[in-house]
Amino acid sequence: MVGKLLKLKDVIIVGQAIQDESVLSSLGKKFEVHTVSPERLAQKLQLLPNAYMLWIHVDTVLHKGMLDLLSNIKYLISTTTGLTHISEEIQSKFGDRLISLKGRAEFLNNITSTAEHTWALIFWSLNYLPKAISETRDGLWHRQDNFRDSQLSSQILGVIGFGRLGKMVSKIGASLGMKVLVFDISGFAKNEAFKLGYEVSENIQSLFEICTIISIHVDQNEFNKNLISNKVLSVIKQPLLLINTSRARLVDEDSIISEIESRPFLRYFTDVVNSEELGLSLTESKLWNLARNNDRVVITPHIGGATLEASQLCENTLLTDFLGRAD
Repeated sequence: MVGKLLKLKDVIIVGQAIQDESVLSSLGKKFEVHTVSPERLAQKLQLLPNAYMLWIHVDTVLHKGMLDLLSNIKYLISTTTGLTHISEEIQSKFGDRLISLKGRAEFLNNITSTAEHTWALIFWSLNYLPKAISETRDGLWHRQDNFRDSQLSSQILGVIGFGRLGKMVSKIGASLGMKVLVFDISGFAKNEAFKLGYEVSENIQSLFEICTIISIHVDQNEFNKNLISNKVLSVIKQPLLLINTSRARLVDEDSIISEIESRPFLRYFTDVVNSEELGLSLTESKLWNLARNNDRVVITPHIGGATLEASQLCENTLLTDFLGRAD
């Protein structure tokens, strides 16, 4: 026998982590690729304790109890900007060996999908097209019954967080003639918003007092959990649409449910729910159960950034980063 075949290093791809087949193909040329569902990840890690890399998405929750299972893995990749699905202990363990989209500001300026989804929810809220389309397909011409209440140009848009997505959403709102109010805790962000011609609010409550549409674009951290609570929601004096395409735990879902059930002022359209971030099933979500029979709560399945184009761009960027480090 002339020699042994070189065994390729094992990499584990979990759930929705990779959508682009070319990325899987590229990995397959250099590594032994194993795919697994989030539910079976622990078993796979036990079978492959010396796997070289683990690649996940937001559908995979890594809690601190999994530290031992991850002890020999060299690189952790997450196709996300936020890292709330990864415990702080695991983030600390990997340090700069945790490869994600977080902090890639220049690259992410080309990823507009989440801002687009935000506006899709806003347009949907004012113009319920499925009803009009369905009626017309049935041979009905109910123009009078499908009048919208108002134009966007008469609405006041509040934007919480003036980062990449907050800027995109604000720009579109202003282009439609909307008055735009911005809230951010960063002095730099506030100055930037002011220079771009937006009104800047010094506190979050004033947005909820004045605005008719508010969109959240904030990175979640230990200090802003339940940023939107009963205290904030209690100041609402007029109909308000609250949009969340950011992170679920920025909003106290119990407070939202209480306000929805007790007052007619609020609607909550969200792309994120607590149950996902906690690794629970959707049916365990109190918010989802309310949404089943209440059209003032609308939930989409975390699809803000979910376009194939965006996935390809993001996954290839992370792949290039990883291959540049792999030994």
